[in-house]
Amino acid sequence: MDEAKHFEVTSDAGTHLTADMTDSEAIIEYGVAEKPGRYDVWPGGFVGAFPTAGSTNGTIVLAPGDLVSGFNRYVESKIVFTIKDSKIIDIVGEGFDADLMRSYLESWDDAESYATSHLGWGLNDRAKWHAIQFYDKDSTNMQDGRAFAGNFMWSTGPTPGVKRFVPGHFDIPMKGCTVKVDGKSVVENGNLVKLTTN
Repeated sequence: MDEAKHFEVTSDAGTHLTADMTDSEAIIEYGVAEKPGRYDVWPGGFVGAFPTAGSTNGTIVLAPGDLVSGFNRYVESKIVFTIKDSKIIDIVGEGFDADLMRSYLESWDDAESYATSHLGWGLNDRAKWHAIQFYDKDSTNMQDGRAFAGNFMWSTGPTPGVKRFVPGHFDIPMKGCTVKVDGKSVVENGNLVKLTTN
């Protein structure tokens, strides 16, 4: 991710999103804050980066079973997000989930809450997609959801690199996506691709 120039994610549900990663610095969580200034969360297992400002474009389609942090719940109905120049410009869906998402983002009365933040994928094969089903909403911050191997996770709101600090923030891990970095698959249909180094 430190060397990435281009990021692309697709899914059978209809997601197709691209972003420029030039000069983006990778962020990685592995569950340990072992040196001063480092932030991490247990269980870790996630890599991502903040795309170049204004470069994220396309469509994200949440399908039943995808997760929304903050709400700490699984999506039960389809939600379609249209993203242009790194901002969510439309949220469409016939169910409760789309209404809930629209209501929350509108409540901040802040255009920056509609910004896209980091993009990445889960790496921890010991973190489980189903884990939040076993917790009350106030007893988990959904770290298993963020870290489970092969998820595609995108987020809304804050991006420190462009000094955007807004309270309206979601991490949204999705199942069944294909993630490509510089044309090379790192996740295929929700499964991690084993990479080799030269």
